[in-house]
Parts: sequence; C-alpha cells; structure tokens
Amino acid sequence: MKRLIKVIAGTLILGSLFSSFSATYAKYYPIEDIYKVSGGKTVITFDNEDDLDNFFLFSEFDKSPEIIDEKLYFYNLAEQKAIYANGTYEAVDVSVDINTINKNGKFDTGIYFATDFNYKLDGAVGYEVNLEKGPGSATFYLKLHEFNHGYRGAKVEISGLKLPTVDLNLRVVVRERYLYAFVNHESKPRLKYYVGAQARNVGLRNFYSPNYVDNFTVIGESEEISKSKLDSLIEKAEKIDKSLYTSVTISNLNSALNGAKQAIASNNQYDIDKYEDLLEKALNELIIKRTAAELEEALTKAKNINNEDEKYTTNSYKALLMVIEIAEKIDRNDEEKVSYWCNQLEKKIDALIAYL
Repeated sequence: MKRLIKVIAGTLILGSLFSSFSATYAKYYPIEDIYKVSGGKTVITFDNEDDLDNFFLFSEFDKSPEIIDEKLYFYNLAEQKAIYANGTYEAVDVSVDINTINKNGKFDTGIYFATDFNYKLDGAVGYEVNLEKGPGSATFYLKLHEFNHGYRGAKVEISGLKLPTVDLNLRVVVRERYLYAFVNHESKPRLKYYVGAQARNVGLRNFYSPNYVDNFTVIGESEEISKSKLDSLIEKAEKIDKSLYTSVTISNLNSALNGAKQAIASNNQYDIDKYEDLLEKALNELIIKRTAAELEEALTKAKNINNEDEKYTTNSYKALLMVIEIAEKIDRNDEEKVSYWCNQLEKKIDALIAYL
C-alpha cells in the first residue's frame, strides 16, 4: 500500500495584493504570498518499496533508482530520473532533501519541471534545477538547465554557495509562468526564470554521482486535501484543562488554536502547515502551574542531595546544581519563572544518574 502522507491544501484568498484574510478564494495572491500555490500536499518518505509506484523511473543504463534504508538511492554512474506519476502542473511547489554517499566526490542532484521523458541521456523537454558540488569542500553551484531531447545549456548559474555537505534541501516553485529555486528552507529564492505557461511533470534527476534523497514533497491542485493532523491537534488542545497551566503558556495556546481553526476553515496549505507547527509547539511548551511554596520545597530537596560519595554521574549532578543556582535567584512573584524552574528542578532530580 502506498505510504503517502497527505496534508491539507487549499484555494487562495480572493482580493487585491493588499487585501487582508478573507473567506473567499481565487487566483490572486497578496504580495507576501507570491511563492505560494494552491492545492493539497503529498510527502513521499521512501519508507516502503511501494513508494516507487508513485514514480516513472528512467536510467541511461540498466539500473534505476532504488529504495535502501528508507531513502531513494541513485547508485549508478549514469543519468537517472524519478518522475512523479501524479500528473502535470502549471503551478507547483516541489522540494526534496538530498545528500551524497561520497561527501568529497561528485554531487549533482536536482528537480525537474519538464515533460517527454525517456531513457536516453538528457531525454526530456523542459527544465531542471540542480545542486552541484563546487571546487571547495562546502561550496556548491545552483544551476537551471534546459533540455529539449538533448541538453540545451545552463540558463542560470550561481556559483560559490556555502552550504553544509549534509542535510541539503532543494525547493522549486512554479507559478505565474516563473520558476523560483530555494535552498535549505530559505524564504527568498536564489534564482528566478521565465518558463511560460505549459503544464509539466515534476521529478528528480541525478547525474553521474552517488546520491540519495528523502521527503519528496509536492504541493499542487492535483494533490489530495487532508486535515487529519491539524484536526487532531485542535481536538487535543480543546481538551486541555487550562486551569493547570500558566497564564502565558495558555495565552500562547489560545492564540495558536484560534489561528489553527482559521487555517482549517481557509483550506490554505501554507496556513495549515504553519499552524500545525505553531499549535504543536504551544502544546509542547505548556508549563504546569506551580507556587512559590512548591519551588522552595523542591529547592530544599535538591540542595539536600550531595555527591561527595560520587553516587551520581558528574554531568547529571552538575546539571542539577546549575538549575539550583538559577532557581534561587528568580522572582517569587513571577508565576512563569516559578512554575518553569520548579518543574525543571524536579526533572533534574529525577534525571540524576547513579553509578552502578
């Protein structure tokens, strides 16, 4: 069974470039949304062999990309293509995490926006954005290549990018006839290029380098809408007994919860993603309400623990001493600090590691 992670998407807000949030949607974007596209989101994590069913695979020679250890590997020294099989897009947001098996060797992996693929070298019509290893140990090229049943050259080339050699992310957005490329989750594109209005496939290209990819993500109108994760977080947040937690963290939770409900109503993929993160963060950061008396009790207990007989490991005992030092100095009228450091003290006491 295909293991696709489907996440909510949506249509876009109707209005001028300067309009505020509205419940009506159309093709116009506010100015801050110029890199967003409408539609649902699919993430393919390559944790199952059936994930390959989502791609048309091509290789210049006799071996196609294959899944190993929940990654899609391009082992062969050949041009290999993995083209997403869900259809073509005029507007799309596609990204992938990429890495190389040989960190000091060749690195050449990218995202296609093209059609008419075949098994021949450079067999495609359209464009590919790739990250390619530069001359230095942590330098890269970002290039936009054009193909028309053969290589037609690099249309844009950015050299000398300083990037880590692990955990790279490449993202391509196509909308309003322009292609934009982003690196490592940056908010502004590194390149922009006019590609016209033709609907094209998206996919991956690897060129003569041993690389692997993960988390292939597509946002577009053809993708299925799902609200399950954010719905679940909203349900969890609404069941919280708010009297148990500090006022500031409850205020943060309420703000994230209200935004999440608006995002659910809007069916906007980017708002859904944003409030999934914000609501999950607000839930994780809830602080159980504690009193100054409870803090003093925890401090007394903590200070009565000594390590003269080296019962506990040095690091776990030092961690406790650091929290004791902070907790002694905080304002006893500050509910947030009292609650946070009282909880931290108790956690550090419980976390003491005794030598066997």
